[in-house]
Amino acid sequence: APIRTRVISAELSAEDLAKIQSQLLQVHGRHLSDDELIKLIEEERSNQMPRKETQTDMRKVAPLDIESQAPSCIVGKGMEDVTPPKDDAPTLKSSFAFAYDQIGIVEVRQRSVSVRVVRSGAVEETASITYQTRAGRAKRDEDYTHVEGVLKFGPKEETKSVQINIANSLAFESNEEFYLDLIDAKNQRVASATLVILSNEEAGYIRFEDENLTTVEEFQEKILDVPVIRRDGANGKVKCEWRTEDNTAKASTHYVAGKGVLEFEHGQMVTTIPLTILPAGRCQLRSTVRIVIFNITGAKFDPNTEGGKEFCVANVVIEPDPDIQERILRIHSVLAVNWAKAHTARSNWTAWKEQIMDSIKLKDDEEDDEEERNGCLECLSKVSTALLVVPWRIVFSCIPPPGFCDGWLCFVGSLMGIGALTAVVGDLAALLGCVLEIGSAITAITLVALGTSLPDTFASRTAAVQDPTADASVGNVTGSNSVNVFLGLGLPWTLGALYWTIGGADPIWLARYQDKAFAQDWLSGAFVVEAGNLWFNVMVFSCCAVCCVILLATRRKVFGGELGGPKAPAYVSSVFLVCLWALYIGLSCWHILGHQ
Repeated sequence: APIRTRVISAELSAEDLAKIQSQLLQVHGRHLSDDELIKLIEEERSNQMPRKETQTDMRKVAPLDIESQAPSCIVGKGMEDVTPPKDDAPTLKSSFAFAYDQIGIVEVRQRSVSVRVVRSGAVEETASITYQTRAGRAKRDEDYTHVEGVLKFGPKEETKSVQINIANSLAFESNEEFYLDLIDAKNQRVASATLVILSNEEAGYIRFEDENLTTVEEFQEKILDVPVIRRDGANGKVKCEWRTEDNTAKASTHYVAGKGVLEFEHGQMVTTIPLTILPAGRCQLRSTVRIVIFNITGAKFDPNTEGGKEFCVANVVIEPDPDIQERILRIHSVLAVNWAKAHTARSNWTAWKEQIMDSIKLKDDEEDDEEERNGCLECLSKVSTALLVVPWRIVFSCIPPPGFCDGWLCFVGSLMGIGALTAVVGDLAALLGCVLEIGSAITAITLVALGTSLPDTFASRTAAVQDPTADASVGNVTGSNSVNVFLGLGLPWTLGALYWTIGGADPIWLARYQDKAFAQDWLSGAFVVEAGNLWFNVMVFSCCAVCCVILLATRRKVFGGELGGPKAPAYVSSVFLVCLWALYIGLSCWHILGHQ
């Protein structure tokens, strides 16, 4: 039963896991560890617990009071080992903010403004907060009178005001602003209000501060304040209606539908619309909700926004929390590993048998109808290609599937198969060069190199198509070259050096090297690799490689990436790289033939 439960859980998608995790965290709190959460998920799936009430109105599901409930009441069946944290509850303190974060000053004769400060939290106690003005484009004592002091709140007193005087002058050429700050006992700024001295007495234009917002879904519902601003004036009161609309987000599932009336007091330049985001549970998916403001009185909507003079629209994109997303993917990976381990030896043998049987098939049954439509020529082309590929498919199908030995047998077998294939291709290329009477040096840089590097070419192409960046595509080439240089050359040369150092010189070695000057100090035997025309090949290759790197850097700067981009430059880049390869082959062959 436990194995089957893990299999069922592993078959869940990451999005399904996100929904289940969100529901469980709402019930049990976010203190659950990964292991505890996995146990609850498997219990949820095995018991097939109905969660209709939670899905229809998730706002009704609230975390339990961990202080008043015993641990066994907080967790599910079989989860007695889950204990909630016992952190002390935070001490409630008073917090201070401005009633309006941005205020416009539009009076001409009476240049003064009253700024309201609001207290919340522990309002039953006395509290105090320091305030002072701070200059912006408006200059201190020239455009406004600097004030500073301490606001003292008595018990249950929640609001107080700060009076600020403005210079009685009509010479304002443009809007000028200054600031009023609230400062706590630690001399830290806790809130700021912007006061704008306006150069006109217009009502202004209403719009969203940002028409495209992004927020993160949390494990519990949260309220997002969407700012609505007033520009080019702040005279008089303004009213407008607002409502939410579904886009890809759905009301009561991803957010709480809402509507209401938005009001701007005289001089008020900013207000907010509360949008409640629900914890629906998501891993990769993003959803969008629209907020519309309409039916305005006392001012006009900004005509430069979506909706023009009739209404304004803001799009709020709800994204998954990166931390929750990482946790879901981690849990999903654990369940997938458990699912793989749950396979029996019989299922692994069955998979191996099916793997071998599939390698013998020339075509899939699903392709029959397609080939009848495409005609005989394409059918013959597919059959001929399959006949060439089938022998290799049969050979590599003998490699055990990943179900054996946690995948290590498949990994080692694949490496051995690739090594054997490379050796066969290299020997066949050398034999072809011998039959065609091509020198070994030219055969090495043409036929052998093509035979061993074409698989890397196709692997890089696959990586380029499947990955969003060129990292895997380019990294495959650099990794392959490093293996060739450090292992392909380093390992045989190390073995050769050990062999000749331990075994000493034999008659064949002496006959070949004892008369040469460089071998006089090594007559007892050594591993010898005579210098040939390799220096010229390396020089040409290095120059071509530098040109290739310059091309990649140029493409990144011009097109934003090494791969892709406009078709014409992509084809030009491909032709340029092929020409570099042809140039390397041509110059290397010319030098080799000229020094034979």
